[in-house]
Amino acid sequence: GDWITFRKDVVTKDDVYDPVSNTTGTYTCTYGTPRWAKNISKSQDLCDTTWNVFRGFSWSQVEDPNGFKTKTWFYQGMKFDLEDCDGTEREVDISPDENEGDATQIKLSNGFLKEDDYWLVGRPADRVTYEVDGTTSMSRDETVYVTGAVSAGSGPRDSARFTGVYRVMSDTTYSGTTKERWVTYTYDQYGNVTRLYQNGEFPFGGDNRFTDTAYVVNTAKYIV
Repeated sequence: GDWITFRKDVVTKDDVYDPVSNTTGTYTCTYGTPRWAKNISKSQDLCDTTWNVFRGFSWSQVEDPNGFKTKTWFYQGMKFDLEDCDGTEREVDISPDENEGDATQIKLSNGFLKEDDYWLVGRPADRVTYEVDGTTSMSRDETVYVTGAVSAGSGPRDSARFTGVYRVMSDTTYSGTTKERWVTYTYDQYGNVTRLYQNGEFPFGGDNRFTDTAYVVNTAKYIV
């Protein structure tokens, strides 16, 4: 099939007026590599479908009026995408420049690779706020997800999946000192958060806390 791409309008600049100081600040937005996945249709032969499913940009960056930059890397869900009409899936590959080429992995800000899971498309994987120099990290949040199959459909694309945040690992740097903290979530069989575990400053010690939540369900009335 041929590539069919469509125009994607994006925000490149946003002028925000502050009535208190009577000033206008400009936020500038830039974006990474756009990706298109093959349109899988059960009513059409694979060779008659095209790569016209827009999967977003590999990253986006917002620069505030003071010059601080926040960059977010996203999952684009290319793991099970097809590279040919014979049903061949993309090979595991990643180019040096983040999410370009036929990558089925994403590269985080620290250089680590993660599988570009189909079920996590559009979700943030990594977020870093930089100093004005654009390279010194002030804070970073890496998000780890959990996915689970439910009793509907089958196959890597057709089955229904539950996806939820498993852990957010954060660090903040100030005056050369970095502090790290984690937040972890656990779920019941219906996808409700049953425990929110907040680790304090790393190495984790006596400042941890957790919140447990119990639910009253009624499966006969589909209240879960």
